[in-house]
Amino acid sequence: MLRLRRRLGNELLAAAARHAAVSDELNDLEVIRSRRGWTSDQAERYEHLRREKVEARIRHDQAHRQLMRLPSSPLRVG
Repeated sequence: MLRLRRRLGNELLAAAARHAAVSDELNDLEVIRSRRGWTSDQAERYEHLRREKVEARIRHDQAHRQLMRLPSSPLRVG
């Protein structure tokens, strides 16, 4: 049970970190677009990152739900 909790905790943190990194890069690209427009490579990167952000959010949510289902999770509410 402890290994599972650790694994899920690591997945949760990794997904949150990836989501944050992708969000930062998306914000940087949006600033570039507002100042001077995008190259085609930047537009492609932006679309790729948007999809990756959704995937990271889904992985984060799944890990969080699994962690919350554990019987003695300190994150459990109620």
